[in-house]
Amino acid sequence: MKLKLLIGCFMLLLSGRVIYAIEEPFMIVTHHQKVELLYIENPQDSILLNEGNIFSQPELSPNQEWVMYRDNSDNLYLTNLNTLQTEMILKNIADYSWDNKNNIIYSEREGGIYRWNPTLKSSEVIVKKQSSVTYERLIVQSEQKIYANKFCSETSDCNGVIEIDLVSHRVNMIAPFLHPLQTEDGLGENPILNKISPDNQKVFINFAPMSASATMDGSKLGYYDVNNNQLNFIHPNDLTLLIYSDQFDINPVNSHQLAIIKGYGRMMYEDKKLIVIDLLTNDFNEITQSARVAQTPIFSPDGSKLLFAEGEEVLHQVESSYIGTTHLYEYDLKTGTKKQLTTESYVVDCHPYYLKDGSLIFLRINNDKDYSIIHREIGGKELILAKNIYRENLLYYGEYKLYKQIVVTG
Repeated sequence: MKLKLLIGCFMLLLSGRVIYAIEEPFMIVTHHQKVELLYIENPQDSILLNEGNIFSQPELSPNQEWVMYRDNSDNLYLTNLNTLQTEMILKNIADYSWDNKNNIIYSEREGGIYRWNPTLKSSEVIVKKQSSVTYERLIVQSEQKIYANKFCSETSDCNGVIEIDLVSHRVNMIAPFLHPLQTEDGLGENPILNKISPDNQKVFINFAPMSASATMDGSKLGYYDVNNNQLNFIHPNDLTLLIYSDQFDINPVNSHQLAIIKGYGRMMYEDKKLIVIDLLTNDFNEITQSARVAQTPIFSPDGSKLLFAEGEEVLHQVESSYIGTTHLYEYDLKTGTKKQLTTESYVVDCHPYYLKDGSLIFLRINNDKDYSIIHREIGGKELILAKNIYRENLLYYGEYKLYKQIVVTG
């Protein structure tokens, strides 16, 4: 799968089977009732993987031989990137993730947690099915542990974040739901799994109020230390951020350093400041200046730079579809210098991804509400990879959940 080729897709006939060798870098995009594999260097050679439904949440296997994704009826599909064969493998899906042996860890609506082997096409039970219980936001930490949100439809008493030992199948509640009388604001507290650090040692959790409206305006952030079995809150105590996974990033070579978009309120163009914080000292550095807002930060692979979107602050803007003017910036963590990377007028450039060669992938939204994926080469040349990928259900007060629509490699 990691074979470098001169053209988009090389095809071999082996024992009567067609075998494809996929060139890196590539990305999987779900849009317009289809799933596509797009070559970043040769987008004209894209491959249609599936069509005819509304698909989302693509996940690429660690060996890059499989991609799974769901439709809006909670069916799970699997495409073999060696043969380009696709099949619907599971129904009634709540959530799913790959383990490091290329097995699928998945949960069902009001069901248990299971492991599915794509080669043997068989499942085994990890957590038995319980009435009125659903497990979501699955995170695989290692061959021995996974984490999940537990939701009980009949009572909130059993809600919270759990740790599951894959060897003993023991389940441990690490961040329980808190009743309104247990919190100062009287709203209660609902822990929501977010992501795990690249070194697999910190499981990050949003601590949201037990109010749907208040949750959309912000939450506290904490993490569970896997080695010490300890839950920690991130200071300062008044730090508030939105619950989306693109609102903070973890330095890939130093998991004590975070880049966070802090600020209260669901509007993405108001009170959203980028800070870099050290979890050991609680020291932080604010990157954005007054009258400016930031979004979608991401560290470079070597941890030395920070890439993010920044634009003018717009107060009291309550339209979900409002589009401001936002560009990409890169901040050098060693020198403290910031440089602007994109300059197109009347657009929003956001959701950047670093590629291994130093080039970038990002989302561009123009005045015509065209949502396009752009490849920016090291020298600054830009190439459109995909156009009109907009999905209405992924947009909320200026926040566009691109991470539910694409997966990038290379």
